[in-house]
Amino acid sequence: SLGKIKEAASEWERQLVLDPWHLDSVRELSTLYAGSGSLKEAERVLREAVEKFPEERELKLNLEKIRRSLRG
Repeated sequence: SLGKIKEAASEWERQLVLDPWHLDSVRELSTLYAGSGSLKEAERVLREAVEKFPEERELKLNLEKIRRSLRG
């Protein structure tokens, strides 16, 4: 349900406030946003993550996928 998705997203966002370098939280949050259709939020999370983790190819690929979806 939408309420549970928002609750889960809030929890992952809190985790990232506590530890902005927690890569698993970034992955989970971006996947949650993308899967629920919140593509702009997924794009934001991934854009910030790519800046922090430039060596993580997976993040770059996911960011490009999201950006393609946003362009339609």
